[in-house]
Amino acid sequence: MEEIQTRLFEVEEDIENVRLSAEKISETNNVLARLEQEVNDMRFVLRQHQHLGFDDTTKLSEPGALNQITLTTSANITALNAISAITSAAAKSNATSNDSAANNFIGFALHGATSGDPVIVQVSGVVTGFTGLTAGSTYYLSDTAGAISTSAGSQSRKIGIAINATTILIKHDNV
Repeated sequence: MEEIQTRLFEVEEDIENVRLSAEKISETNNVLARLEQEVNDMRFVLRQHQHLGFDDTTKLSEPGALNQITLTTSANITALNAISAITSAAAKSNATSNDSAANNFIGFALHGATSGDPVIVQVSGVVTGFTGLTAGSTYYLSDTAGAISTSAGSQSRKIGIAINATTILIKHDNV
């Protein structure tokens, strides 16, 4: 009987150790997934810079802030409009899914700007300040200039996933 109790105790300890190991693996996998997403976001930013001909005069909004760039606008822009880049020096607010430039979607304007003025564009990561988003829903460019929707527009261009009613995680999965 004593042998059985001793073995039972050993097995219970082994089970607890396996559970703790599984939790550590899960935590490690979560960290790994976040790091992989960050690498993918950085690769996207670099591809966009190369594709659109950005040069060293394109400014990061903060030193080391790879998820924000400053562009000169070619149209009036409202805060949180979906932005597409046309050239290395110009941004426009009318990123729409029925525009031939739909695949030039780069991110969201963090503030309003008048045509010809600089605007900071969040190109990856999390953007806050929206209203009425549905948590967990995928968002697409809509056919309305600068707007997003849970339904794909004329061209299906996914731009992110809502984290909650005011926050979206930019996703460039279909670039």
